[in-house]
Amino acid sequence: MKKSTLSIVIAVIFLFGAEACKKEKTSTADSNTNTALVIAQDETIDAQIEALGSYIEDPFVSDVNEIEELDVIGVPNELSLDYFYGDDESTGALNGKLDSIKYRDSLKKNCVKLKLSKAQIIKLKLAYKEKWLCMKTGVKTIKEKDSITKDWASKDKKTYLDAYKLKFAAIEKAYQSGKITEAEKKEQIAALKKELAEYFVKLKKNVVSKIKDQKERKMSAEDIKKCEKIYLAKVYEILGKEKYIIWIKWHKKIYRRK
Repeated sequence: MKKSTLSIVIAVIFLFGAEACKKEKTSTADSNTNTALVIAQDETIDAQIEALGSYIEDPFVSDVNEIEELDVIGVPNELSLDYFYGDDESTGALNGKLDSIKYRDSLKKNCVKLKLSKAQIIKLKLAYKEKWLCMKTGVKTIKEKDSITKDWASKDKKTYLDAYKLKFAAIEKAYQSGKITEAEKKEQIAALKKELAEYFVKLKKNVVSKIKDQKERKMSAEDIKKCEKIYLAKVYEILGKEKYIIWIKWHKKIYRRK
């Protein structure tokens, strides 16, 4: 009788232990699944739009010197591309820039990993065409505004350098005619070069200020962000959460400066 009772107790303990283990495994599996499907803070749609806004509203402005012209990059080169298939509605073909070619090659590899259905492919291509139709005027406006600003900077630089060369020549002439000593010549040239360096720093600051003060440019930036947000929401809907997470981890870099 005692042996029978003991056997029953052991069986019950084993049963409860097995069930608890099973629940723990299930709970762990669910937890792992949930963790895998969590969208990182910097991978949400809002985070992408915020990054894109920073890229456009606070654009890259290069340093400038006697040889190098000032450059402004106000929108990502890839913005006009279909993020899945590399088509470029702005030119009717693939953008010929090296960055875009690399991007296209990456597209092919990553899209294979997503294993998209024909229905998804059709929807994604349509969403892209609608996106570019929505934002193309804004992109064009920003590029035109930035081009005008660069032209202004180039002309201002030329005017300053013309005057700089005349001053430099005047110092050399004064030295050759004996009006100033060699030490004075070196001192004046050093001061002139210092002024030139300060001018280039000021020119860059003026360009940044001009860009940020352009109301039409700001309005275009807002339009672009709205269009991109609508598009990314469609991409999320078409791909589903799991594939969106896979895709955005690779894609998010285009909204950030290199």
